[in-house]
Amino acid sequence: NPITGLANIYTFSAQQKMVGLTDTKDNRIYLFTPTGKQYKGFPFRGNSQFSIGTLAGQLCVVVGNENKELVCYGLE
Repeated sequence: NPITGLANIYTFSAQQKMVGLTDTKDNRIYLFTPTGKQYKGFPFRGNSQFSIGTLAGQLCVVVGNENKELVCYGLE
């Protein structure tokens, strides 16, 4: 599907950056490594731009879904 939104760059350290994309048509979000490989566990369901951060000691992705809810997915 065409990606209509902007790509997001996520910086985890000076050496580790990743690219996030949202496919609103299929309701999926993607995270890619700098070499273009899909990050383990993706895609997740969601149709908004997403944030990545620590919640209760775990790295999480927070994204909006088709029901206008916020969803938190844990990352490894």
